[in-house]
Amino acid sequence: MTFSILGRCEATGMIGVAVTSSWIAAGSNCPRVRPGVGAAIAQHYTDPRVTSAALDALERGDDPATALGDAVDGLQGRDMKQAAVIDLQGRTAVFHGDAVTGAFGDAAVDQAVALGNSLVGQAVVRAVADAFAASEGHLADRLLAALGAGADAGGEGRPLHSAGLLIGAGETWPRIDLRIDWSDGSPVEDLAALWERYRVHEEDQVRWAVNPSFDDLKGSAT
Repeated sequence: MTFSILGRCEATGMIGVAVTSSWIAAGSNCPRVRPGVGAAIAQHYTDPRVTSAALDALERGDDPATALGDAVDGLQGRDMKQAAVIDLQGRTAVFHGDAVTGAFGDAAVDQAVALGNSLVGQAVVRAVADAFAASEGHLADRLLAALGAGADAGGEGRPLHSAGLLIGAGETWPRIDLRIDWSDGSPVEDLAALWERYRVHEEDQVRWAVNPSFDDLKGSAT
C-alpha cells in the first residue's frame, strides 16, 4: 500500500524521507528523521517502534544493517513489517518480512534506497531510485521527483491518497516536515505544490527559531 525513498544530499548533508500511500496519513505514521543520526521508515502494518529502535541503535553507533536487524529482532508480527534506514554517510539497510503482500521490493543507488509493497511490480521501486540518482538540486526536489517517478511507473495500481516529506539538516529538529494526509486527487503533486510554497520560508523558519527579530518578522512568524 506504500512506496518511499530515503536519501541523503552529499553537498549539504541533509537527510530525509518521502513517502506516498493509498492509506491515510502515511507522512505522519511511517517516516522518522533524527537530525545528526539518520532517517528511517516503517511501512506495511506500520510500527513506529521499528523506526525509533533503529534510530536509537544508529545513535549508539551501530551500522544500518545492525541497527535495523536489532529493531525487528523478536518483534511480534515482524513477518508483516517492511522498513529501511539510512545513516549520515548515506549507507542504507532494508527489511522485508515474509508476509509482506503483493509485489514488493527495494532498489538502492548511491546515497538512497527506495522500497515499496502492494505495487504493480518491482519496477516501481527501481524507477523511484533511478529518478533520485538522476536528479539534482535541493534534497526535497530530488525526493519528490523520485516519488513522482514511482507514481508514473504505476505505483500501487490503485489511487494514492497521502504523502509526506521529512528532512533533517543541522538543527535538532526536522528542517522540513510537510504532509498531505488525504487527497482525492494526486497527493504527490499536492505535496510538491506545498513544498513550492514552503521553500521560500525554509531558511526563515530556522532564523526565526534561533535569532528572532521583531523588526525582521513584522508579524509573519508562526
